[in-house]
Amino acid sequence: MTAPRLTVKDETFVIVPLAEYDALCRVAQLAEDAEDEAIAREAHSAYCHAVAREEDLTMPARDWSRIRSGEHPIRVIREFRGLTQSGLAKLSGVDQPQISAIENGRRLGTVRTYLALAKALRAPIEALVDDH
Repeated sequence: MTAPRLTVKDETFVIVPLAEYDALCRVAQLAEDAEDEAIAREAHSAYCHAVAREEDLTMPARDWSRIRSGEHPIRVIREFRGLTQSGLAKLSGVDQPQISAIENGRRLGTVRTYLALAKALRAPIEALVDDH
């Protein structure tokens, strides 16, 4: 197909009939929709795998609100799971004073510490990181 060209200020445009332009827009929208669906399928698959590995974290909105308002995620998730600091220490191998210090913002844990806590809490490590 050839189309007339128009140059304005060193920029070249192609003139196409409106029906063809509309058809091109529909094709572009279909491609965008297909990409969105692929992204959604990938996210759903990742979630299903996390559930299978017991790494999902579904909590009530009030718990997420506690985290957003400044409470440390480890404390909120620990309490959601019904654990005391001592119980979490037994499950994770991280000692209770260190858990307390992390939850109270007096200490940062190492990556290894966060991995152990995440596994014990059955939560993705990203959920444990306090971004404040």
